[in-house]
Amino acid sequence: ESAVFLMGSHMAGAAATGETVPPMTARRGAWGIYDVFKTQEGEQLFIGVTSDAQWERFCQVFELPTLAQDERLASNAQRAKERTWLIPQLGAIFSELPYEQVIARCESAKISWAPVGRPEDLFTDPHLLDSGGLLATAITAAGGGVGEQTLLPALPLEFGSDRERIPLQRQPPSIGQHNQEVLHAAGFADSEIEQLTSAGVLVSASPKQDNNQDGAPA
Repeated sequence: ESAVFLMGSHMAGAAATGETVPPMTARRGAWGIYDVFKTQEGEQLFIGVTSDAQWERFCQVFELPTLAQDERLASNAQRAKERTWLIPQLGAIFSELPYEQVIARCESAKISWAPVGRPEDLFTDPHLLDSGGLLATAITAAGGGVGEQTLLPALPLEFGSDRERIPLQRQPPSIGQHNQEVLHAAGFADSEIEQLTSAGVLVSASPKQDNNQDGAPA
């Protein structure tokens, strides 16, 4: 149902237009500029220009008078139709500018931008660390056994005027931690459980994970 909820806007679009929703890869975007570009150093960042006012500021800050005066690009709808040549042209412009300069200009123009990172970059993200968006969570090491605690995302929910987040209530169980309880509930005797463990059918229970709640890896 979570995935269904994410389809809500696409379902509404289909109902409003009466048209079949094409796959994401075959769909024409609604925005003229809503893409990932490479800078001089080869670094990537996302840039979005979604309104005519943003387009005007974008052209001014990036010193693009020819594009600003091009009647084919006067509105967002027109820019979306001209993406086949507009996006490559902008890509060539960004590729000659330093990464930090592109960011500074986007900030100055008050247009949307975001760095393109990797999942492991989130471990040290300043906003997540400052806001409590990461929780110290015990993981099981690859191949079994007790692993270290690592920072994993908290639920993106905040409550009250203090914007309190939901803390981690308990650590996830380690491999085999509840073998006895589950198999007893299924009707297995202790002797049968021991036989299954000796035969390698069951993984021996790992030591319980430390229920550290201080928000930092142990």
